[in-house]
Amino acid sequence: MTTPEWTKGLDAYEGRSPEEILADLEEEEKEPQEKPDILYHYTDAVGFLGVLDKEEIWASEVRCMNDAQEIEYAAGLVAEECKKFGDEFVSWKTPELSTAPSVSGLPQWMRENFDPKGGNGPYPHGARLMYKLASSFAKVARSRHQGGPNTYAACFTTEPDSLGQWRGYAGGRGYAIGFRYEALSQVRVGESGPLIGEPQRVLYGEKGGKEQVARLYRQIGKRMLTVAQILEQNEEARKSGNPVSDEKPYLGSFGPKFPELATVKHKAFEEEREWRLILSEEYENVAELVPDFRAGGVGGVLPYLRLKVPEGAITSVRVGPGEETDLRVLMAQQALARYGHHDVKVLTSDAPYRP
Repeated sequence: MTTPEWTKGLDAYEGRSPEEILADLEEEEKEPQEKPDILYHYTDAVGFLGVLDKEEIWASEVRCMNDAQEIEYAAGLVAEECKKFGDEFVSWKTPELSTAPSVSGLPQWMRENFDPKGGNGPYPHGARLMYKLASSFAKVARSRHQGGPNTYAACFTTEPDSLGQWRGYAGGRGYAIGFRYEALSQVRVGESGPLIGEPQRVLYGEKGGKEQVARLYRQIGKRMLTVAQILEQNEEARKSGNPVSDEKPYLGSFGPKFPELATVKHKAFEEEREWRLILSEEYENVAELVPDFRAGGVGGVLPYLRLKVPEGAITSVRVGPGEETDLRVLMAQQALARYGHHDVKVLTSDAPYRP
């Protein structure tokens, strides 16, 4: 097999320490995303008044949302991609070996083809790492929502007048609240909790899953070889009785991360054009999150966090399709004025839909 595409550019890292390489890669992976000016949040009348009165939006636990495969779907896609990287590594370094037929067969394949006594083994450490990653993502994909850190998302869209969103999230005749993107980047948990960070674009289907793999592991070959180098050095050190390096910082830079997995959904949801504010207990700077609960969601009761929206975040409100449009516009204008949201445009839907 020819040298895999992802190994190109490794010469630039020759002679540098693993710590320096990982630091550079983390900077490279902070890929800027194209930012919309406005994002829209569809809600019913209760949610609309809550936003105006309390200046807050709610982030719901992602496993209780309407995507039945939330988190699991993305984890399955990433598992398959990680296996492909491992297979390429095996074919490149040890072409005499046949690879495992599927992700589910990886544990047995690794037991049969790796030396448990710490020898070099018949297949390379880079593949070992990727196969372990594939197995860990596959475990999440099979979890049926069990375990994992609590992860919450507030959902938005770039679509200002979407019939599907009116039906699905606004009770047919609710409201689409337009928020300034930059203001959403300043949302925090409660009055004094941590900032959430910028909204993240949701990717869809297998193509979206591969994009996310590329986003998370754009330099996967470089990282993988760096970790493999550490593992090999440690094996030599153990054999000679010398001190070994701490592997955890390098291995910990990989693995399933629920916030990232929450940015990939099934292709069936593609028309939603969704963006999300995502907060997870997986983040190191976040203490254990204490949610409120309300009726709803696939779990019967739905955990959610109250997110504080900065003043002046709302730029427009669109009333949903239906009868008495003029009256509903007038009531929306009065509600906005009552709660101090001035200079906010109130618009109407063009959707020919009668709730």
